[in-house]
Amino acid sequence: MRWLLVLACTGCGRLAFDEREIAVTPDGTPDMMARTCTTLEFDQFPSELTIVGGTIEIANGQIRFEIPGDLDSEAYVELTTPISFVGRSTAIQAVSPSMTPSASTGMGWHEQTGQRVGVHLEMDGTNLKLNRYNPAADEYTEFISTSYDAAAHVWWRLREENALIIAEVSTDGVGWDLFGTVAGIDVTSMTWDIGLGAYVSAIAPSESTADNAINCVP
Repeated sequence: MRWLLVLACTGCGRLAFDEREIAVTPDGTPDMMARTCTTLEFDQFPSELTIVGGTIEIANGQIRFEIPGDLDSEAYVELTTPISFVGRSTAIQAVSPSMTPSASTGMGWHEQTGQRVGVHLEMDGTNLKLNRYNPAADEYTEFISTSYDAAAHVWWRLREENALIIAEVSTDGVGWDLFGTVAGIDVTSMTWDIGLGAYVSAIAPSESTADNAINCVP
């Protein structure tokens, strides 16, 4: 997803989570490496995330993003402090991605070095995709695209292993299926975001809902 860096903050309220479940456990990856995993159930926003664009609100313990549909309109939350993503994984339960054509619901990892390339798992209203976007060259590379399956694509995960970013999907957030991989990204200094945007053309107003962010660190 080609997130733009926007400094405005709308819909901002008090920032916190209602619950953080922390466990050191194998996280379902093939190497079964012990990671510290934190599950975030949405009540209110955590202070470490920045809110950008559109309308973002918490309802019934879930996070809801809404955009008016203008070209380049977006609504997302972002971890703005760069950290190492070596051995890290992040996952999100995509409760109801937008079904509006060309409305991109996505989760992304973003380099904070070099050309600041971003890698994204995103659903464009029809297809679930794994892509890379180079903002310096305005270059978009799509690695895989498949028809969105509301049963098979409930959970999305990005994780790093052996200098690869591995994208996976899951029905339950426990067992994971490989979706695709991306190489050649500097994961030593990255940020993370989830949200909704319109980057191809103007679209109808759109919304998307997510829940249960899981962050695992070695």
